Amino acid sequence: MTAREGLAFETAIESDCAPLAAPVLDLIEAGIAVHCLRDLTRGGLASALVEVAAAARLAVSLEEQSIPVVRRG
Repeated sequence: MTAREGLAFETAIESDCAPLAAPVLDLIEAGIAVHCLRDLTRGGLASALVEVAAAARLAVSLEEQSIPVVRRG
């Protein structure tokens, strides 16, 4: 679309996607039974849990203090 419209960007566009095969295999090899994986990048933890709960016709309750948060960079 940018080429068609003659637009330019000041920096290169980089994807925020990453392959998940290695981390998922690590979970499986650690003996963790993987039933569902959700990307929390857009929408966050609460949105993903609401979607899963709605699909299962269940309710969800979160205790903020019990959610580990790791800051990087």
